[in-house]
Amino acid sequence: MRDILYVITGTSRGIGHELEKILIKEGVDFIAINRENVDFRDSSSVAALGARLTDTVKQKYPHHEIVFINNAGYLEPPAPLWETSAATIVSSVSINLIAPL
Repeated sequence: MRDILYVITGTSRGIGHELEKILIKEGVDFIAINRENVDFRDSSSVAALGARLTDTVKQKYPHHEIVFINNAGYLEPPAPLWETSAATIVSSVSINLIAPL
């Protein structure tokens, strides 16, 4: 059976943070990604994180099967759509939909 590496986003709080604590307790291999690791509004910061993640996986976990858990989510203060700026919508879509791809 292959070793498994869990890559989890959204670990700064909530479900992702609780999942991180469970994985620590279970002693499994995982990489936690959260807003402290990267500025998701800056594409170069996201690209740099991707490069670091790729390098880390290749060097430390070359034979692991990877399970990606996209738990991250971002929402500006809730407001009706007609009161939401285009920039806010683009930011939310970029973080919640495009970034995980």
